[in-house]
Amino acid sequence: YTSVIAACASTYGSKKERRRAFDLAHKTFIESCRNKFSHPNDVTYGLMFKAVGRLLNKADEKDRYARTLFNLCCGDGCFGEMAFLRMKEAASPELLKELTNDCEYDGLPKEWRRKVVTPRRSSNASKKSKNMTDLRP
Repeated sequence: YTSVIAACASTYGSKKERRRAFDLAHKTFIESCRNKFSHPNDVTYGLMFKAVGRLLNKADEKDRYARTLFNLCCGDGCFGEMAFLRMKEAASPELLKELTNDCEYDGLPKEWRRKVVTPRRSSNASKKSKNMTDLRP
């Protein structure tokens, strides 16, 4: 589901083509919400915010979708940094201020991001990068 939404969100073209891409992303998102074996995660929500910001033309429609996505996303505990940054691009400044109380990501309630997994850099990764510097001529 997430890959389809990502492809749609990256669509260029005419207003009609972008609208068709948004409709497909929206339909795919709804289907993923209804699937009992899969559910949207922080990346899926981030990509849907990207689709709203890039594919819709009317500000009121963008805000309507952004508000709904925000409420679903926070309720699911999936409001990751990607979703936050993409929402900033999709929502009007007024809506953004209303929903986030003008806070930056770190100031938002932890409950909104309780399912977001932040990747940890392993000690092996730092050893590999250190070893790569040893290969310089």
